[in-house]
Amino acid sequence: MPKPATPKSVPTYLTVTRGWSARDDSLQASPQPQPPLGLERSLTLVQGQSLLRRNLLRNLARGSGMKGAKGLQSKAHPKLKEKAKNEGHTHPFAAKGYMRGATVGEMTFPLNRGQMTLDLAIVSSQAAMASAALICDTEQWKGLQAHIGAIQKTHLRDLMGDADRCNALTAEYEGIFLDYSRQRATGETMGKLFKLAEAANLKEKIEKMFRGDKINTTENRSVLHVALRAPRDAVINSDGVNVVPEVWGVKDKIKQFSETFRSGSWVGATGKALTNVVSVGIGGSFLGPLFVHTALQTDPEAAKYAEGRQLRFLANVDPVDVARSIKDLDPETTLVVVVSKTFTTAETMLNARTLKEWIISSLGPHAVAKHMIAVSTNLKLVKEFGIDPNNAFAFWDWVGGRYSVCSAVGVLPLSLQYGFPIVQKFLEGASSIDDHFRLSPFEKNIPVLLGLLSVWNVSFLGYPARAILPYSQALEKFAPHIQQLSMESNGKGVFIDGVQLPFETGEIDFGEPGTNGQHSFYQLIHQVMISTSRMLLSRAYFASIVALKVCKACQCHGNQLRAFEAIVGILMASDISF
Repeated sequence: MPKPATPKSVPTYLTVTRGWSARDDSLQASPQPQPPLGLERSLTLVQGQSLLRRNLLRNLARGSGMKGAKGLQSKAHPKLKEKAKNEGHTHPFAAKGYMRGATVGEMTFPLNRGQMTLDLAIVSSQAAMASAALICDTEQWKGLQAHIGAIQKTHLRDLMGDADRCNALTAEYEGIFLDYSRQRATGETMGKLFKLAEAANLKEKIEKMFRGDKINTTENRSVLHVALRAPRDAVINSDGVNVVPEVWGVKDKIKQFSETFRSGSWVGATGKALTNVVSVGIGGSFLGPLFVHTALQTDPEAAKYAEGRQLRFLANVDPVDVARSIKDLDPETTLVVVVSKTFTTAETMLNARTLKEWIISSLGPHAVAKHMIAVSTNLKLVKEFGIDPNNAFAFWDWVGGRYSVCSAVGVLPLSLQYGFPIVQKFLEGASSIDDHFRLSPFEKNIPVLLGLLSVWNVSFLGYPARAILPYSQALEKFAPHIQQLSMESNGKGVFIDGVQLPFETGEIDFGEPGTNGQHSFYQLIHQVMISTSRMLLSRAYFASIVALKVCKACQCHGNQLRAFEAIVGILMASDISF
């Protein structure tokens, strides 16, 4: 295609039209016959996915041979600046629709102000892209929509009377038993859901995650929490490099440090052994480790190894929480673990400074290096804080915060309390479920089954909530942990390319240990179901409950630790989003 002559004094623009966008190098552009907003030359992006990210602008600039791509995202057209200002935004690219990929009317901004002119021919020759079809436009989705009426006409009592159906709607793996016969679903429903999974290329997406493809397209990162619990000889790549040896390097360091700490060889500023640990973090640096700690406290083997020790967690900046976390603790025998990847998390660093002052006021400034360690990658700030960088434990940007319990975020404080061998059993349970998730057919794949049932309940039956009701007190912190895992993952109102979704994508998770719930919110659930069961179908505030049961054999064979992590792994993996 001949290169068009474009005067360098004439800027080239991109126009994003409502409902259309483009992603990365999958671009198709065409000259606009009538330049919008009075511009002399422009490009209109057609039929695509979301362009509206800074790295996409950079990719576009690189692909067109432009120099100085850095900073392009800030060069907004005055009209766009005016639009953003009218909407109350401080940055022009925050104008309504910009980050969501579907603009109101048109947005136009220059790409080459003061730089090389964008070559229309080069942009036009980028890989042609297909229209970004939503999953709700597929025949499989429409088939499920048509199936809703048949389910609504059938009472759950009648479904439960079908013994063959009840036996079929179960799955089991290594002592974890899933009974989903009390879901408003039939064998036909499940068949249609499996076809929907195929239409969404779910198997391919699972493989992409395990092989390290950058499925986190927003941040252009791999998603490899599975590498955190992989066997030492596994090969899992990110950017062409096997990350497993590096993961095990950190785990070996944790093992060595925890053994030194627990043996009494690591002593505080006054020469006393340290027996108390306060882990300071928030979000995934708090909820996951707290859940596991609460569960392990009830395991006989783990409890034996924790005798004479205390592990506490501090997340809230409320002074009451700070006071409670150090109540009856002696700074002389306390180690503080500060968990912050960047070492700049506001809440975590405020609490870290508070505990630092607590230590200094009792033991002096020199005590910080002996009584505080870090989980962070920002060694410069760790050192400036007063912590020895040699006592900082790394984790990686390919681990989402909510999935970080298997990284140093959880493994370090838990190993200090229970010993690394106990925590390794926990990691083996997670690795086992990873294998199950990757290799098992969907019909018997517990994470996939739970994910598909979630899609069915939320996106088709219209149930906006899911009750998590563990009858084991050991799992009392399960619901808060799953709230973050699920609601942060599925709390999206847009498709992966930024297009606004026309259906619900995630439920509200809540729950309590079962017996507590029976004397609290069960009353509303049961009474409302009885008196307004027909209305409940369309206005339900509670999804039906999925029963996860740990088989007695699992506990008898000493695999309770594996079971705890297996349950977490199941819910992690079942965050299916189309």
